[in-house]
Amino acid sequence: MSAGMAQSAGIAPSGPILLPCGNTRHEVQFYGHDDELADSVGSYLGDALAGGSGVVLIATAAHRAAFESRMAAAGADLAAATASGAYTALDAVALMRGFLAGDRDQPGGFMPVITEVLRRATAAGPAVVFGEITARLWSGGHLSAAAELESAWSELARSYPFSLVCAYPAQDCPARLGEVAALHSAVLGWPAAGPPGGPAAVRSYLRSRGAPRAARHFVTGTLRQWGGAWDDPVLAVDAGIVATELATNAVVHARSDFTIEVAQRPGAVRITVRDTADAGLPLVAVPGHGLSVLEKVAARWAAEPLVAGGKLVWAQLACPR
Repeated sequence: MSAGMAQSAGIAPSGPILLPCGNTRHEVQFYGHDDELADSVGSYLGDALAGGSGVVLIATAAHRAAFESRMAAAGADLAAATASGAYTALDAVALMRGFLAGDRDQPGGFMPVITEVLRRATAAGPAVVFGEITARLWSGGHLSAAAELESAWSELARSYPFSLVCAYPAQDCPARLGEVAALHSAVLGWPAAGPPGGPAAVRSYLRSRGAPRAARHFVTGTLRQWGGAWDDPVLAVDAGIVATELATNAVVHARSDFTIEVAQRPGAVRITVRDTADAGLPLVAVPGHGLSVLEKVAARWAAEPLVAGGKLVWAQLACPR
């Protein structure tokens, strides 16, 4: 989750935690800073809306503006979707205050509002919901209310077909990430352990068409921030190619959300992508296809299955100086 995420204290399991939750996806993403969240979630929601799914966005004013900018860039017509009821944006702060005030089931309260919004959003099929009320409750110390709201979402999923993505700033609950994860069906990414200024940066992305491009910018931007031997134009080009190929492999072939890490090695840079698809047959570089590009620019690369499910695909690049 970016350099900011890499600076957060926390645990880093070897793979995603997957918990049974019927047919509904109820996922959580831990993030390090707002740009990371906007890049990942904005592209994901934009793809969903452009593809005909209903979208409900429950976020702060600043996050709504950032998400909607990315959604529009992904091809979503927000004005038309709003007019049809396919897209609804709600203020997380106002809804949180109402939830804490105990108006959950009262007219105009949380449940009546959300129920009507979900009814419209799912009229044509399954919808996607992003919400950050629970994160604000958690960071404000309202742990019981946060758990109650997560349970309320699970109950709503019994009546309406939607997938829910929650997002938590990792720095707000570094010691209790496991508890937050247990309230969800899947964890999209964990913060990397390590001190500030450490030699690695991590970021997670929801599966979307724009995710590989965002991952490339993240990797090349990280190298530029590191400076010195890492800020080299030749290395930046090669690293961008590798990041794009590995991320595209996760999105297109593994059909998965993914986490990408760029890490310093003595005289080299290693780029690793983790997805949720099992390794299956050994990955072979076929001329003219994506993995053949890795063999041309990388000193070495490999794919490794994870005990908890999913796999890592990594490539190492030599620093040119």
